[in-house]
Amino acid sequence: MIPAHNEEVTVAGVVRGHRETARALASSFELIVCDDGSTDGTWAELQRSCNEVAELRLLRNPSRLGIPPTMKRLYAEARGEWIYFTPGDGQVPAAALEPMWAIRDGAALVVGRRVPRRDPASRVVIAQLYSGLLRRIFRLPVHDTQTGLKLYRRPVIARILPRLVIKRYAHDLELLVNVHRLGYRIAETPVVVTRVRPFPRVGFADAWHVAWDTAAIFYRTYLLRYYDRIGPEADALTADSVWDLDDLA
Repeated sequence: MIPAHNEEVTVAGVVRGHRETARALASSFELIVCDDGSTDGTWAELQRSCNEVAELRLLRNPSRLGIPPTMKRLYAEARGEWIYFTPGDGQVPAAALEPMWAIRDGAALVVGRRVPRRDPASRVVIAQLYSGLLRRIFRLPVHDTQTGLKLYRRPVIARILPRLVIKRYAHDLELLVNVHRLGYRIAETPVVVTRVRPFPRVGFADAWHVAWDTAAIFYRTYLLRYYDRIGPEADALTADSVWDLDDLA
C-alpha cells in the first residue's frame, strides 16, 4: 500500500521497485497506490505505470486527506493476508520489505526502524528523546514510532482502524499504542533509508502539533480510557474479518 502526494519524480520508480521485491518474496501480491490529492504530475505517472505493472491498482482522492484517511481507504481495497505500508517519496528502498518479511512469523505487526537516520543531528537527538519518552509512558517495544514502514496482518489492522482518532500528526503512535494494548506482538527490524530530498517535509513548526496529539493519546489511554471503552463497539464492526490471533499475543 503506497500513499503518494506530489511524488511525480519518485512514484513510478517506487512502484517498479516494490513490484520486483514482491515478486521475489511472494507467489501472489497486489500493489495499490492512492494519489492523495496531488497537484503535480503524480496521477499521470501512475497511469503510465499501469501499462508496465499488471499488479498495480490505483485510487485517487480528489483533494488531500492525509495519511489516516488514505490508509483506511487503502485498507478497504486490500485483499491479502499481509499489508505493507510504505511512503511513495522514495526515501526508503523497496528492499526494506525483505528484512521485515523475514521476521513476520508470530508477529501481528512488523515495524521498520530507520538506520541510519540521515536527518540533521539536532533532529536525530529530538527523535531519540521523543522515542525514549514514548517507550517509557506507553511501554512500547519500538524505537522508531514515526516510521511509515509497517507490515500488518490484515485482521489486526481491521481491529485497529475503527479505534483511531488522530487525523494527522501522531497517527503512527496511536496505532502502535492500540496494537500493544490489545496484546499483540510487535516486531521491529532495522531498514536502511536513503534521502532524495534535502530535508523532510515535516519541520520544527509541527513539533507543537505532535506534542499535542501525543498528550491527547495519553489522555485517551490512561485517563479517559477511550480505547478500552470503544473496543467492543470497534470489534463488532470488524467481527467478520477478525481471525483467531491468540498465537500472536
